[in-house]
Parts: sequence; C-alpha cells; structure tokens
Amino acid sequence: MKKLEGKVCVITGASKGIGEGIAKVYAKYGAKLVLAARGPKVLELASELKSQGFEATGVQVDVSDFESCKKLAEITEKTYGKVDTLVCNAGICVLEDFLGDDDFKNRDMHIDINIKGVWNATKAILPSIVSNGGGAVVI
Repeated sequence: MKKLEGKVCVITGASKGIGEGIAKVYAKYGAKLVLAARGPKVLELASELKSQGFEATGVQVDVSDFESCKKLAEITEKTYGKVDTLVCNAGICVLEDFLGDDDFKNRDMHIDINIKGVWNATKAILPSIVSNGGGAVVI
C-alpha cells in the first residue's frame, strides 16, 4: 500500500514549480489529487498525471477570491466526496524597486494571494476535512 493511497489532496499553486513537484510526489504515493491554480497549465498537469495512470483533477482557481475557493471545495467534494489534505502552496514574489514610485498594486497583490489566499482556501476546504474526521492543512 502506498503512503497516501485513498487520500484526497487539494494543492493550490499546483501548475508549476514547487506545487507541481508536490503534486507529482503525492501522485507517486497514491493520492487522489485536486490541482488548483489560476492559469490553464494546471489543467495540462492534471491531464499529464492522468495519462500516467494517476487520479488528478485540475481546477482553475483564484485563491485571492473566496468564492473561487468555495467552488474548489464544491468540485472536490463532488468529485471525490471528501478532502484529507490541503496544501496551501499558491504564492507570488514580484520584485520591484521598493523605494521607487509605487501605487501599492504589488503590495496588495502579495497580500491578496500570499495571505488572503491561504485564509480563503483553508476557510473553504477545512469544513470537509473536519467533517471527515480530520486531516492536514500544510501552509
């Protein structure tokens, strides 16, 4: 038996980089995956994993929007009936001239995704984890 066999894992920021790596390792260990990210690349990754025999669903989600995260929770529940693990991996780092002119657009974008995104995803997904008897949230 694989370590994560039968577990349903939601991973935000799963379209590239660390999130893609987490998804591939979780798949290797038998998890059923719901991969979430803003862009269409997350759908391609889910398709790639499916073609390799893994269970994966891709969902385009904006973690800075709570309604989008609620939709993610609903899709996960409908597809797999539960959530065991949420990995809040979505995040950005936009570098700029900090002392230069700024309209605070980058500040707000960082807060919206890196802080509110974790809050939104956890707030939307945690009820499923709790109703299932517990699990894990990895931030």
